[in-house]
Amino acid sequence: MVEDIFINKFLADMINLTNTTDTEYGLKDYLSRMFGIENITVKMFDTERFNQSSLEAYISNTKKSYIDNEINEYSAFPELLNYRNNGYSSCLIAPIKVDNRVIGEVNLFSTHPNKFTPDISSLIELSVTLFGLNLYYSSEKKKVERITSYFDASFNSSVPQALVNSAGDILKFNKQFVNLIGSYPEDKKIASAIGVNFSDLYDLTDGKYIQKAIKNGKPVRINSYKIRDSLIHITLIDQSEHELLSSINSAINLQNQFLILILDDKLDIRNFAGSLYDKFNEIHDLLTGKNLNSFVGEANGKLIDESLKNQQSFKSTLQIEFPNKSINGRISIEKCSMGYAAMITNIEKELYAENLDNTLDDFINTTTDMIIKVNEFGYIEDCNDPTVKNLGYPDKSGLIGKEIKSIYYEGDLETFDTNFSFIRKGEPINSISSNMIKRDGDSIPVIYSIRRIDDKSSQKYILIIHSLETKRELQDMESKLHKSDIQAKHFKSASDLKSEFIYDITHELKTPLTNIKGFAKLMKDGEFGQINEDQASYLDTILEESDRLMLIISQVLDAAKLEADKVKLDVREVNLKELYSNPSIKSMEEAAKNKGLSFTWDIAYDVPNIDADLNRLIQVLVNLIGNSIKFTESGGITVKIFKKSRKSVQFEVNDTGIGISDEDKRKIFKKFYQAPKRGLVKPDGTGTGLGLAITKDIVSLHGGKIRFDSKLGKGTKFWFTLPITYKNKASNKA
Repeated sequence: MVEDIFINKFLADMINLTNTTDTEYGLKDYLSRMFGIENITVKMFDTERFNQSSLEAYISNTKKSYIDNEINEYSAFPELLNYRNNGYSSCLIAPIKVDNRVIGEVNLFSTHPNKFTPDISSLIELSVTLFGLNLYYSSEKKKVERITSYFDASFNSSVPQALVNSAGDILKFNKQFVNLIGSYPEDKKIASAIGVNFSDLYDLTDGKYIQKAIKNGKPVRINSYKIRDSLIHITLIDQSEHELLSSINSAINLQNQFLILILDDKLDIRNFAGSLYDKFNEIHDLLTGKNLNSFVGEANGKLIDESLKNQQSFKSTLQIEFPNKSINGRISIEKCSMGYAAMITNIEKELYAENLDNTLDDFINTTTDMIIKVNEFGYIEDCNDPTVKNLGYPDKSGLIGKEIKSIYYEGDLETFDTNFSFIRKGEPINSISSNMIKRDGDSIPVIYSIRRIDDKSSQKYILIIHSLETKRELQDMESKLHKSDIQAKHFKSASDLKSEFIYDITHELKTPLTNIKGFAKLMKDGEFGQINEDQASYLDTILEESDRLMLIISQVLDAAKLEADKVKLDVREVNLKELYSNPSIKSMEEAAKNKGLSFTWDIAYDVPNIDADLNRLIQVLVNLIGNSIKFTESGGITVKIFKKSRKSVQFEVNDTGIGISDEDKRKIFKKFYQAPKRGLVKPDGTGTGLGLAITKDIVSLHGGKIRFDSKLGKGTKFWFTLPITYKNKASNKA
């Protein structure tokens, strides 16, 4: 048992430690010296907790410490094997808890087995608990400091305000508060100052307020904000100015584009009324006391200050950013006895009308149809370039000023006059067939529509005219597209024949190659007589090249089968935790180690079984791991498997190799494309350039997606996701 005197000293040291400026460093240093622990780290979790390891997830979910006094290959969490490989024998992972939430963990690793006895573990967990409490205290302290800073700044504003405790005592107030109530009460009670007690003020929540006349007869609006159960913050709004503004508002019958502001000498808003008043009523306190310049931007604020200083007035059009509302406003400010009076006129509708004219002009100038603008007397005011081009004029000056009827075919004029009489009454005219007269006298078949536009002082008409020659061009284009579609189908058929040919020829190549390999092996084994060392070496070369050729043929055959739609998945339930023991994966691990690379297999503890074709899944992993080995000179390869969501599992293959250039990234999944091996001291042999294309097709057949990320010279990460449940069990043909 740990002696009581040791425990008392430990607690005293920990309490002193929590009062230091760098508690985290002090905690690690103290525990290291006190218990002889070689590796101590503190990790704080992200709020979203993305990409947590299985051990971190365990700590977060259980809120308990994890102790392993004999780290080995049978440890519950695979990530501990990395520490075992680095010489550590025991560990304690303790959660950092704040307000019953796990916000991080302290990781302690020792090279000695059975280091973390119950006594030592309980003391370490106690120290981590104190560390968490210190974090909570620091957070609360900063919160209080922010609130204090807020009130210090708030009490410097022009709004009368005070802090009141549950006994009704005024704890703090500003001079505007005293100026409004007339004199400060001797008993320092809020009831004596404004005639309202603490309990009534405490109940003012959800936007409620009290409006009354205080002892000096001034009408005020009282708002209250609860800081805590025993403390409230109140503000007073002088309503005498509001009553004056309301009278002005009624007298001039403001419409919905005006706002009147009463400002003090510093341009702080004392009150406001007008058309926007109701819309801002719910945020009255957010405007009152704020400076006008804070809503118009720094540059405009300087212009206003300079103009008021020199001329005691200001007039301009500005973009004004009120809380939750932005307007284009015409603003006028004049000096008055109260400070300044400002009127803001919302000119959104004026700008909208101007924009309509501009938009119409833009439409006329950008559309490919003929557009003609006609005045109320039937004469052309403007037209666009397609009109000039289709009617054969050198420029629009030859059309402007002409009567619109003069460019229509004589036989269609009666119908045209009838349509114009309808459009003058406001009825739209749509898709009327007619003929127009070109400059050289030829006619052009068209379909036209007419719309009336009510301008500020007159009526105008817009003719939208579609040339049927354009329609014929579109029909020709459709005919060409149809021919292209037939050609595409022909090419598709040719592509299918090519795939069938490749499939057949590669299949036929496998039989003689198998015979060559088989007889070469028999010869090496001495079935046809004793052979010498040179002959054995030649036969080894034949066998190695046969294996390489067989791999190439298999990849070409796979690619052909995928392209010819002949791949069927043998979907069964796959235990992902057993993948590591697969001979193909083991051979990849052996190949990595033979090249001097590290190989890490990291599978999360909560990974479920999935529906997949095991052989094809192994093929995908071998392709990705094999590429990593091929393009990596030093460092290592890491394979991770974890549950990405409720419906999918993610596989990752990371390496520290030469990376992929931006140019190669666009081609990496193309068939027969081979990335250059720039940067490799000893480049491996070339492949077929089919591995990644086949990998992508296999992942797609499973209903998954594959992605990659790489930086040249810094390594590559390939990852793919597979659904936990295969959706096409009934028919798993590609």
